[in-house]
Amino acid sequence: MADTGINPAIFEDLVNKKYNTNYRCFNMGFSSSMVEVSAAVANSITKWHKIDLIIWGLSPIDMDPNFTETRAIAKLPVFAYNNGNPTIVGFLYNHFRFPWILATLLHQQNEEYTKVLSLFNNVMDSQGMRHSTQGKIINEGKVLLPDFSIDPNDFKAFENFLSGYKSKGGKIIVFEMPVNPDFYPNLVTRGDENYQKDFIAPIQNLLSSESVPFVQSQKNISNILDSKSCWGNETHMNTEGANKFTQYIFHTIENEGILP
Repeated sequence: MADTGINPAIFEDLVNKKYNTNYRCFNMGFSSSMVEVSAAVANSITKWHKIDLIIWGLSPIDMDPNFTETRAIAKLPVFAYNNGNPTIVGFLYNHFRFPWILATLLHQQNEEYTKVLSLFNNVMDSQGMRHSTQGKIINEGKVLLPDFSIDPNDFKAFENFLSGYKSKGGKIIVFEMPVNPDFYPNLVTRGDENYQKDFIAPIQNLLSSESVPFVQSQKNISNILDSKSCWGNETHMNTEGANKFTQYIFHTIENEGILP
């Protein structure tokens, strides 16, 4: 299950045409996952496959301490195994295909699971891009993240992943995942002032210490995406928005000379 964000097919095409390469790109953004989970999953993926470059979109929504529903994913044996907590179950998932198939078969009895699975199979393409249509702001006037502060588990997991991945020669670029500009003042309490202080500043400091490029996009998003036609809701781009945003990210990192 991946989220509408950077379109890997478009990014792949832009990179390969520009540099005469043959890279393959995939969107591995988990819907509703916190960075604690994303880091655990990314750590496993980079052990299973040779990944030349990770482009990581980051938002305060991904580091909200009040959201706990998906955090248990980070502790699943398959991911914990690669985070220094080896178990027999973790070993089996990391070395054989059968446990994955068996787990999926057990879920087939769950009607809600099969319904959601069918939904995502219909809206996702083979590279992990979830396609969606135009929507509208449904949370207008209400602060989404009141009294926001970065969850320390998310921050530490992100820091550990950056350090570990870079020590193995991996390359990573982090960009600010924007929200609809009409909704932005209601993202966190006291709007831009707290957003810059409680989210941007700590992330900038961390990435600077790790020499990881950081592309900020929220301040320019009104010039990149139309606030009416390019959004699925207040915090997610639709397919039109994702396609345009992908081109913006590529050209920005290319022009700034940070595309490895």
